[in-house]
Amino acid sequence: MIGTKIVKGFREIKVTNSGQTKDCIQATPYGFDSRPLRGGKAILGMSDKYSVIMGYIQSAVEDLDEGDSIMFSKDSSGNIVTKIIAKGDGKINITSDDTIDINNGNLTIEP
Repeated sequence: MIGTKIVKGFREIKVTNSGQTKDCIQATPYGFDSRPLRGGKAILGMSDKYSVIMGYIQSAVEDLDEGDSIMFSKDSSGNIVTKIIAKGDGKINITSDDTIDINNGNLTIEP
């Protein structure tokens, strides 16, 4: 991936594929958006109108238990700075390199 921008409401990601540069849209689960790091590896597909990024190839963040799901973010160097793990037993684990603050029922994590 080379770069990203918002075009007509879609996240457009510029990628290099077989030596050619393409502008692609990103397919994600409903209600979810992310901006990938430069240099990442994507799985490309085609629709009738668009080149589409179907997903990303990445190493596992950690060994999860059956039924667990994880969301994480990385800094520009590729280091994980925040993890949210929804556990199969209903618990949610939040890990951050920074301060965790609860104010009026809202959970805020700030540097």
